[in-house]
Amino acid sequence: MEDSISIVIAAYNEEENIGDAIHRAAKIVSREVRDWEIIVVDDGSTDNTGNIANQIAKKNKRVHVITHRYNQGFGSAFADGIRRAKKIYVTGFPGDNDWHQETFSDLLKAREKDCITSQYMISLSTREPIRKFFSLTFTKIMNAMFNVNLQYYNGYFICPIAMVKNMRLISKGFTLLAEVKIRLITKGVHLKEIPFSYKPRRYGVSKALTLKSFLQTFSFLIQILVEMSFHL
Repeated sequence: MEDSISIVIAAYNEEENIGDAIHRAAKIVSREVRDWEIIVVDDGSTDNTGNIANQIAKKNKRVHVITHRYNQGFGSAFADGIRRAKKIYVTGFPGDNDWHQETFSDLLKAREKDCITSQYMISLSTREPIRKFFSLTFTKIMNAMFNVNLQYYNGYFICPIAMVKNMRLISKGFTLLAEVKIRLITKGVHLKEIPFSYKPRRYGVSKALTLKSFLQTFSFLIQILVEMSFHL
């Protein structure tokens, strides 16, 4: 059976980036497989993000748009995209378009039918000091909690859709990517990490450093710790 890939793009107030993100993702994935789709989840944007995505979808039947009436968080948006995905593999692409072309291409090429492939950042030196601190701290906490040794938890991944289609996910924020990985690892699924270089976004400000994002991360850690304790 020929490979096929679903790409989830979660976006909130990314009107300056979403068009280029969709077009770049489409251009790169079309070089890898003939059967693909892009699922844009407009997470309650108050700018022109949704309109831009819908206009592209009208011209390209491979692009689909899910619209949230209000902002629910990256985790909820990405999980909705996973539920909508219909291809053999599922992956993600950043709505702020902050990836080098090679980064996405490498991830697509690294897909395997019996494992999840995840990306880790080669260097955090280009990140803001506070974001670098929280990223390293989160990685240490997760590794200690689950007795694993991942280099990075919040990078995008690619895996067979069957692995995650019906997965129960609790994270509402950016920790959704970490949750997917740790749930698969605890089920015995092999995780392969590959490197990528970070390219700062051209427009707008990252939503990862907001108070809402920090609270969502704290909430996730508490919930997953409680859940883990009950399963010991």
